[in-house]
Amino acid sequence: MLNNKLINKNFRILSEKSKCFLEEKNKILVKRKKETDIFDGLLFKLLYSQKRVTQEDVMKEINEFKNKFIDRTSYLDRSKLISEDFLCDYFKFLDNEINNIFFKERCNNTYIFPVISADGSKSIAYYSSKNKPSKKKNKNDTFTFLNMGMFNITYNEPCLLTSIEHKNERKAMLDNLIDTINPTIYVSDRGFQADYVFKKIHNNGDYFICRLKNNTTIINKNIINDEYYVTVNDIPNTRIINYKINDNDYYIITNVPKCIYNMNDIKNIYHKRWIVEEYFKFIKANMKMDNFTERDWISIKTSIYCNLIISKLTYLIINLFMKKLNCKNKVINKTSLTKDIYKKFLIRFIFNIKFSERFLIRFFKVAINIIITHLDVSNPRRSLFPYTKWYIKGYNKKCVLEEII
Repeated sequence: MLNNKLINKNFRILSEKSKCFLEEKNKILVKRKKETDIFDGLLFKLLYSQKRVTQEDVMKEINEFKNKFIDRTSYLDRSKLISEDFLCDYFKFLDNEINNIFFKERCNNTYIFPVISADGSKSIAYYSSKNKPSKKKNKNDTFTFLNMGMFNITYNEPCLLTSIEHKNERKAMLDNLIDTINPTIYVSDRGFQADYVFKKIHNNGDYFICRLKNNTTIINKNIINDEYYVTVNDIPNTRIINYKINDNDYYIITNVPKCIYNMNDIKNIYHKRWIVEEYFKFIKANMKMDNFTERDWISIKTSIYCNLIISKLTYLIINLFMKKLNCKNKVINKTSLTKDIYKKFLIRFIFNIKFSERFLIRFFKVAINIIITHLDVSNPRRSLFPYTKWYIKGYNKKCVLEEII
């Protein structure tokens, strides 16, 4: 278990390496000699990804820290240097360094199969006068697009969040399969059910756990609370697990061998898929993801990557300090932690200025708020407005979940 001094030391090392990485990128991308162009642009992008924050607020916050005055136009010009590829490289760098600095045991562990939950969410953005199609006219000049997210259930951290121009969740998932040393287990809901999805994941050397629709022909509804083998695209060890919760039928298909995970393990893994839903809820509550103020596709894609980077830092802090909580029904408040990361942590971390051990002690003492929750208690989804997705599915009805039989 990491102690507080080691955590603070590792964060300072991570900040120093991040600054070196950005300085190298700064030399490549910036031809003219300007002061911290990449740093200003990246920080402006990251801070502006917070919900209910204007560009003027971000400008004032950076200027107060630097004790200088740079106008908003200059920050916007510098933020244009921050491309999607740049943010992708920076996220991969952070992910690699976090594992090397904080979680060295992950790199050496060749026995764990990472479980990744995949899901999609749609967002709304506005057409700009330049990018608005002449033939297509939507109400209020808006268009919708797909956000693809993947959450690592094994390590409790986000591993992918990207925007897709099309709205096909299955294709988006297959295009963003993650390369890992060990085979990966992908957990998904009924929206990802397709034979070509299962075949692609299997041919990639990975495993899938997916809930089937009730009208699927390969389901044997006479079998309850048991499993049986089926043939799907010549995939070996394909089995279907049937069980009930509150008179709701669950049919899970998987190619995970029984010697790795038995029926109860597969059921528990599938129900942990809900973590990716909570991740999307966290992003939408604290960052700009529902209604984008950006009016061009490039800015939208970079904003999505900014959300991924901020959430990566948030879950890193949560994972480090959750180990210190002895009580299982205590969790860290993600919303208050994210706000403090935006206001106090991010500027010092990016510039690596005044990022001392004294600051980190004060920051973690204030930012980490412990709240009491009830584990293993599921609540039905409710919708305040009729005719929405949850309302149609009947999640607004009150029900009491029973234990899995």
